[in-house]
Amino acid sequence: MKRQLLIKNGTVVDPVTKALTKRDVLLENGIIIDVSEKDDSIVKEIDASGHFVSPGWVDFHCHIFYGGSGLAINPDVLVSTGVTSAVDAGTAGCANFRIFNDGIIRASSLDIKCYLNVYGAGQIDDNISEIFNKRFYKVEEIRRLFREFPDTLLGLKIRFSKGIADTLEDLKDVVNIAKDIETNVCVHTTDPPCDMAEIADTLRKDDVFCHCYHGRGNTILADDGKVKSSMFDAKKRGVIFDSCNGMGNFSIDVCRSALEQNFYPDIISSDLTADKVNFSPYAKSLPFVMSKYLSLGMPLADIIHAVTTAPVRLMKMGRKIGLLQSGMQADVTIFKIEERKHVHLDFAQVPYEANKLIVPVMTIKNGFIDFCSADFALY
Repeated sequence: MKRQLLIKNGTVVDPVTKALTKRDVLLENGIIIDVSEKDDSIVKEIDASGHFVSPGWVDFHCHIFYGGSGLAINPDVLVSTGVTSAVDAGTAGCANFRIFNDGIIRASSLDIKCYLNVYGAGQIDDNISEIFNKRFYKVEEIRRLFREFPDTLLGLKIRFSKGIADTLEDLKDVVNIAKDIETNVCVHTTDPPCDMAEIADTLRKDDVFCHCYHGRGNTILADDGKVKSSMFDAKKRGVIFDSCNGMGNFSIDVCRSALEQNFYPDIISSDLTADKVNFSPYAKSLPFVMSKYLSLGMPLADIIHAVTTAPVRLMKMGRKIGLLQSGMQADVTIFKIEERKHVHLDFAQVPYEANKLIVPVMTIKNGFIDFCSADFALY
């Protein structure tokens, strides 16, 4: 039995061409099809007048090993924030990944990929830290998991911070393991035990440099306030810079200075954990974080690119999601932009008053309406 949904009168944001175009989008049985195939006898219409329509959003850095970590949230709550796909940033390690996969990833309505924590137990809780030393890594088990779950595991995660990592060699050890099993790394860089330039110089194409605007310890800015040249060099090599806002991993001063120098994030993500989800004034949700960048002057199309096309490529799902074109999976986010003042706090409690708020009103996953705000699509 055919099911059709026509989203009409909305402004479609194309994350590849960066064009904003008023056009209709037709969905049938979980797939996007050409609007010429509309069947008036079965189609249901959604009037998106005054709203934006984009591919479903990806929260590329969050913690969703729900029930297996005290940090984690239930991934399905993300649907109400416009998110249709997510990436877990190393909450599980080789000791508990199969539980995560069977209990959460396979059961969720979202498409979920993840980075595997190089430390076997992963991030169990706030007060139980990993030990990032190669003596504790179970390399053969890691290798086995990457052979068994090649479509789910995107790479290895290391939190490269003082207190849980000691020297640059600890990062290089993980990069070498990743090279050996032909994968990438995702690196938490807040308060690192070395200069950020050394981290950038160590990373390779499609390795992820997390929390790029943090303000603890050594940052991406030199003493003169300029973005270090190593950061631009790393971008040219294809290193991915992810904002992953979080609570303690963002500085408004670092971010504002970097944006003024055209050092934009490749990916925008929330770093949501159980203590932040739905609570202002920190991460709260992915659209809350996106709103901050919009207020700081980042173009809307670039923001949508940073939560669709860019993360989708790293997820190796570019032939399935990330575009509103015929043949793609029907993952769609409809949203509005409100002129509304709201406050963001950074790691040092420095306030930033934003004036634009991105508000999701409908999330469609595989052609099904999984979320609709109370004030949208009223007939």
